[in-house]
This record gives sequence, structure tokens and C-alpha cells, in this order.
Amino acid sequence: MSTASFSVPTEVVTGVGSLNQLPSLLARYEASKVAIAVDAALVSNGLLDVVLRHSPALEPVAILPLPANPDVQSVEECGATARARGANAVVAI
Repeated sequence: MSTASFSVPTEVVTGVGSLNQLPSLLARYEASKVAIAVDAALVSNGLLDVVLRHSPALEPVAILPLPANPDVQSVEECGATARARGANAVVAI
């Protein structure tokens, strides 16, 4: 039996002022087609709008609604939507 390994680059940026880094992070990863994963509470309280206003060049190919504490199926469905729409990066809020 053979084994294999792979690495998926993931960067988590948090804290005060982290939103200021979003444009440069997207540029560094050459993320031109971004899907945004967000739960309904963050949409209704306006946080998604804040993120979009803060990064005017960001034109998401998909907004991926997730329930709070999503299960595996919900995440897989969002991933499938992101891939189908050609996303080359996901920003999770």
C-alpha cells in the first residue's frame, strides 16, 4: 500500500485591523475570483457589507450562506458552489 500527502495553504488572519490586510492578502494569493462564506447572522448585522465596502476591488463570484456551526454537508455544498462558479479563493467571515 502506498501513501500520499498534500498541503493546502490556509492563512487565518484575525484581530483588530485584520480587515485592512484583506486587499493585500487577496493580491498575494492572486485571488481574482473570490467566494465569500458567511453565516446569516453576519449578513443581517451588516458585517458582509462592511467587508465588501472595505475592499472595493473585491467582486465575489459567490456569496456562500452557511448556518452557524455548519455540518460537513453544508460546507461541501458551499465548496461545490464555489468551484462551479470558478472561485480560486474563499474568504470566510
